[in-house]
Amino acid sequence: MDERIKRIIILIFSILFCVGCTLAILYSQGYRFDFRNKKFIKTGGLFLKTTPRQSEVYLDGKFKKKTNILFGEVFFNNLIPRKYKITIQKEGYFPWEKSLEVKSGVVTEAKKIILFPKNLEFLALDSKIKEFTFSPDTKKIALQKINKMGWEVSLFYLRDNSCQKLVTESDLKKIISKKYPSELKLSKIIWSPDSTKIILQLNTKQKTKYFLKDLSNPDNEVIYLPHLDNTREVFFNPANNQELFFIKTINNTPTLFKTKYQENNLPELIATSTVTYTPFSKNIYYLDKRGLLYKIDLTKDRRETLTNFAFSLNTGSKYKIDIIHNELFLREDDVLYRLNPDSRELEKISGAVNKLKTSPDSKKLMIANDSEIQIFFLEDILSQQPERKKQEKVFLARFSQKINDIFWLNNDYLIFTTSDKIKISEIDDRDSINIINIAKFENPKIFFNRTNKKLYVLSNGTLYVSETLF
Repeated sequence: MDERIKRIIILIFSILFCVGCTLAILYSQGYRFDFRNKKFIKTGGLFLKTTPRQSEVYLDGKFKKKTNILFGEVFFNNLIPRKYKITIQKEGYFPWEKSLEVKSGVVTEAKKIILFPKNLEFLALDSKIKEFTFSPDTKKIALQKINKMGWEVSLFYLRDNSCQKLVTESDLKKIISKKYPSELKLSKIIWSPDSTKIILQLNTKQKTKYFLKDLSNPDNEVIYLPHLDNTREVFFNPANNQELFFIKTINNTPTLFKTKYQENNLPELIATSTVTYTPFSKNIYYLDKRGLLYKIDLTKDRRETLTNFAFSLNTGSKYKIDIIHNELFLREDDVLYRLNPDSRELEKISGAVNKLKTSPDSKKLMIANDSEIQIFFLEDILSQQPERKKQEKVFLARFSQKINDIFWLNNDYLIFTTSDKIKISEIDDRDSINIINIAKFENPKIFFNRTNKKLYVLSNGTLYVSETLF
């Protein structure tokens, strides 16, 4: 072979070798040739985690693989950076869809995906029910039942689905008067924080009255609390369930008191000119008629002013204090304010709020009114995608029908009602938000029990419970 041809062949193979090595190195480092843009580009990845496991994953409409059987995870690497339409489905479940952008050298994650059953089954627990209230430990339900003789309060135990009658309307009428009032309406059931006691708030034409029932012993009689007549905002002391707080108007001045319900002693004065208050741990937070916010440490009998300047109060407005994630929020009718601990001033968060609930991890605040849902972040969330900053507010959805009951399913999903529909929504606002209709009942009142992950629905006097949601 001619020497010149040999040199050309060696040169060609040397070039091919160098190109091949370069391509191999680029490939090993995650580079691919993007035929759309006609250039080499570093790839990205996509990591998904689903419940239930073994769910089918589609990218741009093409089936790729199932999430693994152990952890419900799937990982795609060497993806050209661009948006991918992701569809996850499993027979018998609502699908999940979202377009997510894969970026160069970055793994895009969606680790909180839940597929919910399409045909959720419900079991009827009890009937002739007007209202129901779960205990704080979610092990018991206080039921207000209606019968021919009036109403009664029963206790439903979730451990064995048994029901125990506690007290009837006739029982309480006999306690408070020899002459039965023409009307005795049960307006509220107040649970103690440890779920061992309940207070029944009753309205007659003349007065608001309160009765206490100790649930630790079924034979305990109902106790009438006459010193609470015509009071408002009755709470158990979170640090001592033998004590009660309440507001009573004395000489036209709303005054905050504390009392031990088992003793015939005079209530202890806590604060005068109290517009509203809330007990939290071993403290009392209250707003006075001048518009100043205070904190009282009950263990040290120490009062601290929380605001530098008086907040302008409106006559006729309703006020409510919420302590969430060690921060103070004040509601004035439907306007929500947050107390800035640095400036010691109230800052407006939202102008239309009538529902406020904290996520189970206390890092997020659900803010809703009759038509809109928003999420307010109480701290930075940097360990998962999408990342969030403290005090960031995210708009989720708007509905034409009124939003009624709403609860957190977990830290990443909400369940709520609009008209006769029960809906579930994720809070991941990347691309469109997945919202499904999980069930339909006439005028439903709902409660989601995070302990057993079951949904309780009251509709037309019957209380139903679902199978486990996820």
